[in-house]
Amino acid sequence: MTAYLLHHIQLYNLEKRFYFETNQVHDLEIMIKYVWDMLEAQIVNDEYVESGIKDFSTGEVEFNISEKEPLLTIVLRARALSGRVNDVKVIYDQNEKKVISWQQQ
Repeated sequence: MTAYLLHHIQLYNLEKRFYFETNQVHDLEIMIKYVWDMLEAQIVNDEYVESGIKDFSTGEVEFNISEKEPLLTIVLRARALSGRVNDVKVIYDQNEKKVISWQQQ
């Protein structure tokens, strides 16, 4: 009986950690998408875009932009408060006004 209870406690803890990790990844992806949408709107409107950091209640997104006409390379690094990190590299063609590449790193 004790082994059965211990097994279920372990399963419960494993499931709890899984949901915690999944929520963190989801939060990071939402932050990255929000910052990307903000940057893309500025780029499409031919506004000046510079590197920076956007703070959220669940973490932050640092974005670095480099330009080689007509391409923009934008690296987005999302950090959760717990320290989990998610990086995305976006290659954007300014002439065509579209994303050429979106790479999770």
